[in-house]
Amino acid sequence: MSSIEGKVIKLNKPGELGYKKECLNVVGKIISDKEISFKTCKNALLGMWRNPQGVAVTDIGLKKMLFSFKDRRRGLQIMQNGP
Repeated sequence: MSSIEGKVIKLNKPGELGYKKECLNVVGKIISDKEISFKTCKNALLGMWRNPQGVAVTDIGLKKMLFSFKDRRRGLQIMQNGP
């Protein structure tokens, strides 16, 4: 068996939305037996957070979402006090 050390595996295509290096990035998981619409969940969470500016929400599959907060301080505040 060969070693994979030093090999790079890219999961996102160039230009594809995803992890933003300059932002606070948080992955959230929906815990439910029911299928939930990404758009509905995104809108509900952003509404509970009072529609903060500078937040990107990306569907990363399997009931998981990537939240990228441009304002790191606001993102941490939401994570500590959020829904």
